Amino acid sequence: MSTATAQNSSSCEECFKNQTEIESLKIKLVSSSKAAFNSMRAASQIGNIFTFMEQSGKIKNFEDLAAMSVATAKSFSVRCTIQIRSSENIITLADKGEVTSIQLKLLAVAKDKGRILEKKDMLIFNDEHVSLLCYKLPSDDLEEFGRLRDVLIQLVSAAESRFRSLILETMLRGQAQQASEIIGVIRKISSDNHIHASNIIKNLAIDLQAAVSSLNLTEEQEIHFTQLGDNGIEQLDSLLSNSHLVEEHISEVLNGLRQAVDMAAKN
Repeated sequence: MSTATAQNSSSCEECFKNQTEIESLKIKLVSSSKAAFNSMRAASQIGNIFTFMEQSGKIKNFEDLAAMSVATAKSFSVRCTIQIRSSENIITLADKGEVTSIQLKLLAVAKDKGRILEKKDMLIFNDEHVSLLCYKLPSDDLEEFGRLRDVLIQLVSAAESRFRSLILETMLRGQAQQASEIIGVIRKISSDNHIHASNIIKNLAIDLQAAVSSLNLTEEQEIHFTQLGDNGIEQLDSLLSNSHLVEEHISEVLNGLRQAVDMAAKN
């Protein structure tokens, strides 16, 4: 083989080697870019869940909770329908248009079938009071499908948690209202009793003074009996005057209950 031929052969081999390395680097670059994109997308999805958990604390009813849950699920580019079940009502909300009979049937059948039900491009997530039907998921991308399944189950758990706290807040508000009404009744009765008792005490003092005066007593005995009567009347009056302390204590309990309700709503 001539020197020129050998050099050409060596150059071709080197060129082929460089081309192979370039292609390998391109593949690695595409893979790295995809991994970086997936990581950013996953971080964004988790961020949406954290935002939901934070903002849902401001929600005061189940309808708004359903709407916020659907909006968060839609941010993951999936179609969805949510159902929230309370002891008094069932709220079902679709991301677009009316809830269909098929969606209602799927949710009714699936709610007692386990935590997650999976079929092709559809997922149904269940909790005790919340169910979420998601469809048109990227079933051809297993990695993205799995990531969506993970974040959507977190969304359902967060919605269930807020549902329970709303129930607790409602119960506390009801108890606070009942306590307030009871205190109002107690105050009215206490005020009426105080007026009635004060009149009795005044009449008692007059009757006692008349009785002492009608007896054939020495001046010292009269002073002694009068003093005994005055002391008894003062003690009764003091007892009535201190009844407001009971009302103040009940009021403090009621205020504490109201503060507990406010704190529960903020948390």
